[in-house]
Amino acid sequence: GIFPNPASTDVVALFYLDGDKQEEAYIYDMGGRMVKKILNTKGKKGLNELHVDISPLTNGIYSLKVLANGDEVYTKKIVKSGI
Repeated sequence: GIFPNPASTDVVALFYLDGDKQEEAYIYDMGGRMVKKILNTKGKKGLNELHVDISPLTNGIYSLKVLANGDEVYTKKIVKSGI
């Protein structure tokens, strides 16, 4: 999952990979436009923890997508608010 959610500055996403894979993560707005590329690194098999700074984003609802070797493995909504 993602926590805290809603958030104003940072969120943490937890997800599993079934092997060591090339990992990419992006944030999209509700119009489907990519607003932030988060990482492009080697992910490890098992539980992975991704820290995301959302403070530059305007308040709204976003989608966090994580890809491993080009395949989508995780998608969650993030609510950015001015808490």
